[in-house]
Amino acid sequence: GSDTANTFTPTADTADLNIKNNTQATGTLTIDTPGGTPTDGQKLTYRIKCTNVQTYSFNAIYRGGTLPLATNCGSTTLKTDYLGFIYNSADSKWDFVSYATGY
Repeated sequence: GSDTANTFTPTADTADLNIKNNTQATGTLTIDTPGGTPTDGQKLTYRIKCTNVQTYSFNAIYRGGTLPLATNCGSTTLKTDYLGFIYNSADSKWDFVSYATGY
């Protein structure tokens, strides 16, 4: 369903694909720490669809020099972004490994 919340709290225990259909006004979308207890090497994918451009703000549990700064959404068409992460238990971080945008 649609969601106007400006925070996305994924889960690592019950899903390897987390979905957010964002209908909030242009602003900041905070990607929060995933709930659950991740395992080393666990993969997690986020599918974020939005109606307005959002600036991404990531919790400190995520790392990667190429974390995206904003969604690829427009006010007239819905766009979907996919973000991929792998859990690194030695560092207690979700490492950013992939980004596909504009679907």
